[in-house]
Amino acid sequence: WISVGTQLNYWNMKVYEVDLKNMNAYPVNFRDGSKQLDSLLYGPTSAKSFRGKYLIAEDNYGVFELKPESREAELVIPFAGPKVRFVVGDGVLFCEELSKTGLNATFKFTGDGKWMRIPHVFDSLKWSDIKYDSLNRSYWVCLRNEILLYDEDFNKIKSFKPDEKANGRIVATQVDRSGNLWFSNMLRQVGKVNPATGSVYFLSEVDGYQKQYFDQFAPSSQDSRGNIYFGSGTTTGSITAGSLGLTKVQPGNESSASPARVYFKTLRVNNEGYPLSISVNNLQQLSMRYNENNITLEAGIIDYYAQGAGRLRFKLQGDDIQHEWLYIEPDQPIRLENLQPGSYKLLVQASTIGTEMMSPEKILSITISKPYWKTWAFQILIVIVFISIIYSIIQYRSRSLKRQNILLEEKITMRTNDLKRSLDELKATQAQLIQSEKMASLGQLTAGIAHEIQNPLNFVKNFSELSQELLDEMKHEIKSGNLNAAWDLSDDVKENLQKVLHHGNRADGIVKGMLQHSRSTSGIKEPTSINQLADEYLRLAFHGRRAKDKNFNAAIETNFDQTVGSINVIPQDIGRVVLNLITNAFYAVAEKKKVLGNTYEPTVKVTTKKSGDKVEISVKDNGFGIPQSIIEKIFQPFFTTKPTGEGTGLGLSLSYDIIKAHNGELKVETKEGEWTIFRIILPAV
Repeated sequence: WISVGTQLNYWNMKVYEVDLKNMNAYPVNFRDGSKQLDSLLYGPTSAKSFRGKYLIAEDNYGVFELKPESREAELVIPFAGPKVRFVVGDGVLFCEELSKTGLNATFKFTGDGKWMRIPHVFDSLKWSDIKYDSLNRSYWVCLRNEILLYDEDFNKIKSFKPDEKANGRIVATQVDRSGNLWFSNMLRQVGKVNPATGSVYFLSEVDGYQKQYFDQFAPSSQDSRGNIYFGSGTTTGSITAGSLGLTKVQPGNESSASPARVYFKTLRVNNEGYPLSISVNNLQQLSMRYNENNITLEAGIIDYYAQGAGRLRFKLQGDDIQHEWLYIEPDQPIRLENLQPGSYKLLVQASTIGTEMMSPEKILSITISKPYWKTWAFQILIVIVFISIIYSIIQYRSRSLKRQNILLEEKITMRTNDLKRSLDELKATQAQLIQSEKMASLGQLTAGIAHEIQNPLNFVKNFSELSQELLDEMKHEIKSGNLNAAWDLSDDVKENLQKVLHHGNRADGIVKGMLQHSRSTSGIKEPTSINQLADEYLRLAFHGRRAKDKNFNAAIETNFDQTVGSINVIPQDIGRVVLNLITNAFYAVAEKKKVLGNTYEPTVKVTTKKSGDKVEISVKDNGFGIPQSIIEKIFQPFFTTKPTGEGTGLGLSLSYDIIKAHNGELKVETKEGEWTIFRIILPAV
């Protein structure tokens, strides 16, 4: 869209839409409500895009809204006055009236296509331009010789004064993609304000800038690549040399001057010269020993524009350190003292003509080696020597122990020849127990076996010796002809032999129980009806008890869950466990019956049930229960509460191992003096 007038009738302006593709021009119709405006008294002084439309300021009427699709412009803000221009923020429009009255106004977009005038802090400011930074949501307000930065709530953040002495009215502004404000002023200057550092930088001839005249209506713009353009012109309208054209700025690459460069002049190590095979300026890698850790470098600046006014800065980076920049003059050396072993990077940079450190960084990699006693190779050698010493000590002690073991074995062999067969059986049993994990400790099993076998063997020995003496007496009586005395002695011998047989059977039972406990089963799991198995072994246990004690009787209760069905187990092993638990229950109630007599009714209850993926078999008796002091010992081998000769102490231990081998659990609950429950819990799958 362009505004067009003639030199003869300059104030009778019209606006056209120009189609650059078809090279056609179409007039734009201006309206004030229903009133058609044939032309504008004064040409548009300001035009801005706003939400897909354009806002155009005209001095005689005010601000029009141009709809590109219809080529219609409607008056939306009546604000007449000579030389009106405006800027658009985030839904806010700021108007500046440039006549002597200095009347400013602020309008807010209401959202229904209308603008409403509002009081604003900017109305009292003599601003020449306002720029909204949508990226940082802030406002730049340019006064005659000062730039103010406001946040989105219009609170002042910072103030910048580009030139304290000159009176350079700011003409046009643009915000680049880094948040810096670029501006042109009536002193023919183009500058940049950095809000982060507060610095103001003016372009010069070194940057390739040619001075232009910028009057109060000189425009500015920014293209899609971020390049900024400042247009030129004069307030008188006359053509002046250097006053026409565009100034193009590429933010971030505005300077065309060659940047300053750093070069190294000398290198000293530990305050002495250090020989190099190449020039010190071409040095990129420096490898030093641990005691060569004081380095001094002299650096210079190559700069064709700074004319000796440049500065240097450097910093050291390492594995565990990150120093800040240190600033020095070119005649000051760079000192790196007491560097610890490790890898470092020395970064050196020089200032450009604008006194900003923009030169390429010169990097020197420095490596300080460790002393030999801190190297991995030396430490590994120390470890190897230490291990060798320990290994030698272990070997020496091992050979000594072997010699002692040989002597000990010889002594044991000499003293235990008569018990060799028993020891061999015990060793075999111990090996089986270790393989099947039936005992927590081999020493515990050996002690239990020795303790249990000792008693019956002592009885056998004693009664055998007594029988031998009785036989000698009986021979003497027979020779003397005293047959009655000999007959009495023979009865004593018979009674002793019965006791020898009884205690021999006890020892045999202990050994057989131990072998049964330690024997690894070779059975195969097969589907087994748990209810049927429990019922069969309940009857078997009852009749077995009746065979030993014809006076025994007890109430038997069963509660079998019919949903239990069959599960995969070794039936002989599980039956052995059930039989053992029920037999123990019968024994418990029989003992209580002996104490309480007819006032007590012995009861044993067997229950099965299925709970989720588990099957439970429980055996409950109403005997005396188990004292809490021994309840944690009942599953240990050879532990029994029965009198001597009535139990070996392997039944519950064997049962516990069988259930464990089936991935199940064997638990006990008891109330001392009243009842005991043993629970077998097996996986249903």
